[in-house]
Amino acid sequence: MSEGFHRSNHLDIGAVKTVTPLVLRQYAPGVTLIVDSVKMEQKRNRIRIEFRQAGHEKDGVATSLTVEWHAPFSEIFREREAIESVIRRFVAPV
Repeated sequence: MSEGFHRSNHLDIGAVKTVTPLVLRQYAPGVTLIVDSVKMEQKRNRIRIEFRQAGHEKDGVATSLTVEWHAPFSEIFREREAIESVIRRFVAPV
């Protein structure tokens, strides 16, 4: 297996790239970010989640998280569980 790739368990279909943030904006513990929008891009392999900070609605989007998948998502989006596990590395739902 190539460096920079890993498998989380023996049931994985293939190797996946390690998650590498391109830009990281940190908020202090306890700050509440609310999902403002979830968008799937036309190629159907990228999801962008935009967050706004609670109490600062007029400021617009505070930050976003984009997850790019190695192939287009299936029509019934069976990748949902894997995508949610990637998102939970950066966002803890309340």
